[in-house]
Amino acid sequence: MLLLRSPLLKITVGGAPTDSTTLWTLLQKGHYDLFFGLLLAVTLVLFVTCALVSATSCYYQLLNEDYRWWWQSFLNTGSSALYLLLYIVWYYFAKSTILGAAGFVFYFGYMSVVCTAFLITGSIGFFSSFLFVSLLYSSIKVGADQLNPLLKHLGWLWLCYAPHPVI
Repeated sequence: MLLLRSPLLKITVGGAPTDSTTLWTLLQKGHYDLFFGLLLAVTLVLFVTCALVSATSCYYQLLNEDYRWWWQSFLNTGSSALYLLLYIVWYYFAKSTILGAAGFVFYFGYMSVVCTAFLITGSIGFFSSFLFVSLLYSSIKVGADQLNPLLKHLGWLWLCYAPHPVI
């Protein structure tokens, strides 16, 4: 069970559901007419998957009383950019026929832009976790008799949060 609490394992597994090899295959075989429709569908599924994976991971992290979910929620789904980078490097050395220094710089220059754009999944993961935590904590009801003794210890902030009579 301790292995499941490891942030490295969560980051590694968080980006795994994203796989873009079908899109690469369509481009290589020249099916440009199918590419953009499938790209839109895959992008929407990717965003929904990233949001759900990040919210679920954040829930289990909060369940284990680990409140440091901010960067973890970004890295859980942003690690898909690392998977894409590893695939790009593998493809260049294993399957590509690009030769020369100019081809190398051109290929890795454009692919680094693609990997940077793929970090959007990390942002989606963060914002979905932020929304999840906001909704989770907004549903907790604390009575004024429980809240007032806590706020009295904060000094002048007590005046801002003191219960005011309803007019």
